[in-house]
Amino acid sequence: MNFIVKIFIILSISFAIQIKFKRTFAESVSVSVMTIIMILYVFTLFMPLTYSGYVVAGIAMAAFIYSAFYLIKNCRKIQMRYFLSFPFLFFILYCVFTDIAFEQYYAVSWDEFSHWMLVVKNMYRFDNFGVTGASTIIFPGYPPAAGLFEIFFNLFSRSFTEGNIYKGLNILLISLLITPLKSCGINFKRSFFLFVVLLSVPMLFYHDTYTTLYVDALLGIMFARLVYIGFSEKRYDFFFLYNFAVSSAVLVLTKASGMGLYLFAVIVLLADIFFFRRELVVNGLTIKNKLLKVIAWAGILIVPLVADCSWKLYGKVNGLRGAWDISGVTLGGILELFTDYIPEYRVTTIETFIDSYFQMNAIGDIGFQSSYFLFPIIFTLMMYAESRIWENGGRVRFLNRLLFLSYIFYTISLLILYLFTYSEAEAQRVASFFRYMNTITLGYMLVAVLCLIAPVDVHRNESGNEKNTIFIMKIDVAVMIAVLFLCSVELKDLFFWQPRCEENQSHREGYGHLYGLYDMFDYETDRIYYVAQGSSGYEYCIARYALTPVSVNPAFSWAIACEPDENDLYTRKTTLQEWSDELKADYTFVYLDIINEQFCEEYGALFVDPDHILEKTIYRIDVTEQNNLVTLIPFTF
Repeated sequence: MNFIVKIFIILSISFAIQIKFKRTFAESVSVSVMTIIMILYVFTLFMPLTYSGYVVAGIAMAAFIYSAFYLIKNCRKIQMRYFLSFPFLFFILYCVFTDIAFEQYYAVSWDEFSHWMLVVKNMYRFDNFGVTGASTIIFPGYPPAAGLFEIFFNLFSRSFTEGNIYKGLNILLISLLITPLKSCGINFKRSFFLFVVLLSVPMLFYHDTYTTLYVDALLGIMFARLVYIGFSEKRYDFFFLYNFAVSSAVLVLTKASGMGLYLFAVIVLLADIFFFRRELVVNGLTIKNKLLKVIAWAGILIVPLVADCSWKLYGKVNGLRGAWDISGVTLGGILELFTDYIPEYRVTTIETFIDSYFQMNAIGDIGFQSSYFLFPIIFTLMMYAESRIWENGGRVRFLNRLLFLSYIFYTISLLILYLFTYSEAEAQRVASFFRYMNTITLGYMLVAVLCLIAPVDVHRNESGNEKNTIFIMKIDVAVMIAVLFLCSVELKDLFFWQPRCEENQSHREGYGHLYGLYDMFDYETDRIYYVAQGSSGYEYCIARYALTPVSVNPAFSWAIACEPDENDLYTRKTTLQEWSDELKADYTFVYLDIINEQFCEEYGALFVDPDHILEKTIYRIDVTEQNNLVTLIPFTF
């Protein structure tokens, strides 16, 4: 029932936008979702998240009344197919699939536990952005846009249900991906072909696009959509200004790198306006006054900048550590890269980055391989071929040049981040390189594909004559066959859901001992020291998530030793006395998940029974000191 209510809210706002601005459902539903995210964001800056949800519900009711009144008043003039379109049908069918498929789905990925699902759980527990006060977030400075829409599907629920969060993610993704279906009209075949292609393309680079909360694929889709709506409008009206502004704001509030993607999209938009003489239209009238034009364009450029500044101000007021510390990026530091004084680890980082950039990687399921160096060349050839098929090909070639330069600049910027903002260990192995590069690659490819399969929008080429329509259909079929051929296995995994869902649930059962601790502690009085010797941190992230809202020890302290091996990156050096003093000062319980012989030998003196130290056991910290040490006593509830 909760899911149906949320879909009703989205549809109510969508139909009101559709009626007011005389747009298609494919266009209005994504704007509806963007609007909901921004309402939640703006109001949660000043009030509890639940109250922000009430604001959204109130606006949805007003939108429903407006739409109902309009339909009653104009019932004789309205053609219902205007509302019950094929994009609407596909949206509803995907909603039904999402509600069924993700009902019993759980987080299993590393970064979901360390951030994406963790922040959403904190949002629910503390009824705010989930990053302040008693929050258990590891990276509190990350912007909250994606999490806000995901938690929207769990608002007003009596319990936190992870499946609802995945439902929110999927509705967000599908609302963005169906935007280009606006050009299909009542053509079922074209709508179906485009829907399948747009649903599939992200899975070429992120096979788990719809099944994990990572935002890298989402960023690429948002970027492509922003370029598309800026490039495909014949004339700019108030709907476009609002759509571009609110979509840009959500992009920059999804992840710090969203600001760079937004700037790339703005460059494309402004260049197209300047070189191809686009018109600004308000209430059907073309605006000629230069001052009004400046005000209008400044408005859509300022909104995302204000959104970004508001989040930074919120972080500063609440003492949050930024998502990216770029203070180390200086002109002197960059120039040093070209001298003999460059640090050795940065040389290694550059070499590893270059190797990864030119490395051939499998794309899709059939063994096709490419490198990040070849992708912009492939897309350039695609868009050049497209520009020779349709009219106004010069705009497409110009668009490609800008995207090509954006791709190169993004790559250089990513390298600079590795060199100056990452730890030496992460930088030298270019951590998460493929996820980050796939963001811009996915965005670039989506735009290239849209130029091919949506010529009516992108090329201003009318498809009214039968010969042209048949030719477009042939291209649609060819693209769909190619895409399905490349990612057939991923699609099978998505829609033939039962085996994947069983695997997901089985994985979580393996960590049932951690989730069994849930609700056994009081987050206001208890703090737990979690121990997992020899672990690289995955179990720690699960424990931190499972125990939320109760706090645990900081990251990289889950494994301890008096004298750890110098090559051990995950074990913290601490003596028996130091650990005892730390437990006495800051903790009430210790949970031993994974221990080894070295741990028992070095810290056994703290336990009431040193000869029987047990894994998967809770120990209460007794501060009645013996020999200046605390005592750890087995504890059962």
